Amino acid sequence: DTNNMSSQNDGCEAYSGATLGDHDTLGLRWDDGPNEGGVDPGADASMGGISEITTPEMMPVNHVKIPLPLDEVLSPIIDVGGGWTSSNTNTGVLKAPLIPTANQEVRKRLAKQNLQAGMKALENSIFDIAADNFKAGRNTLGPDGWEDDQPTMLKLCSEGAYACYITDDLDTMNELINEVLSKGSCIKETFRVYEVKMMAEQAAGHYQESLSLGFAVRQQLNLPTPSNKPKLVITMMILWGYLKTNRALGKRTAEELAKLPTLTDERLIMGQRMLELLLTSCYQVEPLLFPLIVFQMTNTSLVHGINASTSDAFTGLGIVLCGPFGKQQRAREMAKAAELIFAKPGMTRMKSRNTFGIQGFINHWTLPIRETLPPLIEGYRIGIEKGDAESAKLNLGFSVAHTFYAGHPLEADFVADMINLHIEFHHPDIHTELFLQIYLLAIKKLTNVDLEENEKDLDGIMKKASENFDNKAMQSYVYSMQVELEVFFGEWSKAADILIRAGDVYAILICPFAVVRYIFFAGLISLKAASSSIGMTRWKWKRRALKSIKLIRVWVERGNVNVVHSLHLLEAELAVLNGSKSHEVQRSYMSAIAIAEKNEFIQDQALSNELASAYFARSGDDSLRDYHMENAIQCYSQWGATAKVEQLTKR
Repeated sequence: DTNNMSSQNDGCEAYSGATLGDHDTLGLRWDDGPNEGGVDPGADASMGGISEITTPEMMPVNHVKIPLPLDEVLSPIIDVGGGWTSSNTNTGVLKAPLIPTANQEVRKRLAKQNLQAGMKALENSIFDIAADNFKAGRNTLGPDGWEDDQPTMLKLCSEGAYACYITDDLDTMNELINEVLSKGSCIKETFRVYEVKMMAEQAAGHYQESLSLGFAVRQQLNLPTPSNKPKLVITMMILWGYLKTNRALGKRTAEELAKLPTLTDERLIMGQRMLELLLTSCYQVEPLLFPLIVFQMTNTSLVHGINASTSDAFTGLGIVLCGPFGKQQRAREMAKAAELIFAKPGMTRMKSRNTFGIQGFINHWTLPIRETLPPLIEGYRIGIEKGDAESAKLNLGFSVAHTFYAGHPLEADFVADMINLHIEFHHPDIHTELFLQIYLLAIKKLTNVDLEENEKDLDGIMKKASENFDNKAMQSYVYSMQVELEVFFGEWSKAADILIRAGDVYAILICPFAVVRYIFFAGLISLKAASSSIGMTRWKWKRRALKSIKLIRVWVERGNVNVVHSLHLLEAELAVLNGSKSHEVQRSYMSAIAIAEKNEFIQDQALSNELASAYFARSGDDSLRDYHMENAIQCYSQWGATAKVEQLTKR
């Protein structure tokens, strides 16, 4: 229906295959509009938009639906070098073989139309259409595009590389990156592809390569960047950086921070973006550099002004404050500042990224962990919508982790929905892939589901994380889950061995909820190890347990509602170790059970009942032994841990 196509393509110019004639498809002679699509007497084909007089042989041969309709009409896909044209993107993209020629000025104009259409598609998160437009623009300019129109070609290649990264066309992405790096004359011209290359390296798990690249770009910008130094030196730098940043912040509120002047210095904007990307890699492989980069970003914002990257600076500062410095309430204020900043026009690209940072690392310190789940799901949705694949999957990963830790039934629809979201999202990201596998493997083990053929177990994930890309954070997440599972299955000796191998998980992970769980289980394991040891070994294990108890007690005093029951259970086990009176031990167990039930940590309610049953069994109180064992089995059943139920019922 050529009449319908004309209305859909109103206002769009395109090259279209046709026989030589006096008029183009809009009925204009060349003399009527030499620069508006009229027929060049020497042309092999006419040019212009498809209209009511288009002949049947000029009709396109393929129709591709756009996945997301737009309210605004995009410019057409035009490729005079080999074959694209399009209609209104509300209905689809039209692809047709073309064999036109055009002079240089026409090619430049049409390539710019492709660039505009591609950028509009990026804004609306239609990444495959964006990639097609950028490709068509490059083809339109042809092999001499860099000489004929360097600015347009630079943009087509740079944004094309990003679109290819999002659509998982990594070969084309790398070709475009290399082309820009070979043609670009300064960091301003090559900066965009450096961004894309760093994101691609991170998605592949090449964090050290991403770090090196980010440091090199900062050097080209003549901006300082923290470098790796001996641990003692970095520790002193962290303390100094904290004092300097804290003094610069003063007592400013989130609202005051969000009203700081806007950063306008282009070099500093690029520098902040590099630090933003470096944060991701540092957390994975160089955790001691993480706070140093956060302090640098924050101080730059305080002195020179704020932009989108500043929301990452304040989120990162909140993470640091929650972790080594224990300033949870001030951390919440920093998180609020980040939220106010990314809510501003032009800064929404940070919303998904900062959501997983705030909900995954900060809010669980002062809010029930279940309250982090809806924002994380929303963060996933926004990341998908905006093309922020990395942040989307991190939101998804923390959703699965917090669902597990919050005590949701292991076989509930919510968990299945999270798994399906992961399966449906095919963007490559080795970190999130392994992170999700940790929790899916834990669920399989607890629910007595066998691993699939060639599926990695936790040791396999550990091996890949250590051998393939030296991911310290991933190794620590695996250690945290391993000790949790060994405790649930009563393998206390194995758990103690893992604890020794794991090292300082707290210092590496800083402050996700996995750290909270690790410290809790480290305390339990240490108490059990002390009870089965003598002499100096017993003293060392008990001292380690007391450190965990002291730390968790401080968290409770500072408002962490997610570990109150954990503290009571640790105090019960400590009372057992110290040989305290039975009623004191019983009171602590009952408090742990009651608070775990109130806060819906059903797995910890089960564990508390199980440990209480074991205590009363040793004390010779068969009635309380059986009572708590029945409750433990019931709670494990409600949680969905069928493998654990089978273990207990066979005793």
